[in-house]
Amino acid sequence: MVKSIKNIQQKEGQRIGLFGASGCGKTTKARRLLANCKRLIIFDSVKNEWVVNGRKWINRSVLVVNSTQEFIRVFTKKFTMPNFVIIFKPVYGSETSQLDELCKVLFNAQSNFGITHNATLTLFIEEAQESIPSGLARENPKHYALLLARMGRAKGINLVIASQRIKTVDITFRANLSCYYIFRLAELSDIKEANQYVHNIDALMKLPNLCYFFIGNTGEITKRQLF
Repeated sequence: MVKSIKNIQQKEGQRIGLFGASGCGKTTKARRLLANCKRLIIFDSVKNEWVVNGRKWINRSVLVVNSTQEFIRVFTKKFTMPNFVIIFKPVYGSETSQLDELCKVLFNAQSNFGITHNATLTLFIEEAQESIPSGLARENPKHYALLLARMGRAKGINLVIASQRIKTVDITFRANLSCYYIFRLAELSDIKEANQYVHNIDALMKLPNLCYFFIGNTGEITKRQLF
């Protein structure tokens, strides 16, 4: 039962995708987007970059958990607090099932958003091609990451994903994103897929590091730089 969650303004959750090859500036942008998120859950990749660097990257204390059971225990204690960061360290080969379990916990925890509390929650998924792979909606249509993409906004859950690939992230999931940040992509198939959003394949082919296309929730397309 939620007793109190303080100092967080109610607003609808955002659904944001960041796509780009290694070294393009994607992680720097993710750090900026996450810097002011009060109640933050990070689902790391098996590279464990957020486990190792998370505290430095967002300049906040973090708690690292290694299993769904441990996450539930820690999250239950932290849920009513106005400011926390929990990093989930997934097991190689179990990323999809572990993300399903984690998203179910978050969805159910936020079920009374706007009724008993107005506190938004942010879930960041690193290397989303590993945990939300292409074909997920066909193979497991009840996966809770898909439910968060469709209905998490009304629960006050911000959803941010990052991936080196765009084509290999489930298209049904991507269809529910409201904003896209598309950086330099390494694979031609990803460039062609990104062109469905940018409509300028020549510019995508020549996109340098630290530059990206932003596609907002109204459909506007702008080319921007990190610095």
